[in-house]
Amino acid sequence: VKAHTCKVSFLPGEDKYDGFQKASTHVVQIAFGPNKGQSNDDDEKVDFDKLKWKEIARRENARFIRVKKLKPSTTYYVKAKCKNEYGFSKWSKPAKLHTYVLKINTKIMTSDEIQILIDLIKEKRKKKIIGMEIII
Repeated sequence: VKAHTCKVSFLPGEDKYDGFQKASTHVVQIAFGPNKGQSNDDDEKVDFDKLKWKEIARRENARFIRVKKLKPSTTYYVKAKCKNEYGFSKWSKPAKLHTYVLKINTKIMTSDEIQILIDLIKEKRKKKIIGMEIII
């Protein structure tokens, strides 16, 4: 069974100002969600400054960054910033990302049948798209 992955896509925003310049560098950071003792359901109660952020990617002229090897049944927060000729943007508002359990305990199915079932579940579950806005 493959590990969880997440794709962070970078799309240009609307041209609101004259002199809008395309981003040349993208930076993505990730942090584990709060421990079980803290509320994990309400993003308003999460103190994002207390999370331990880790830079997982810094790419030049990228359209997306793929975050790999995420742990099953875990809550993460992801944030991004970008840079153009005028400098770096502020960090985006952190987006919540929750991975699901990939293991099925059964003695009546083979590993191939389990993989087919997991693939069907993935196909039926709609992909969740989270928007982040970065202004530079």
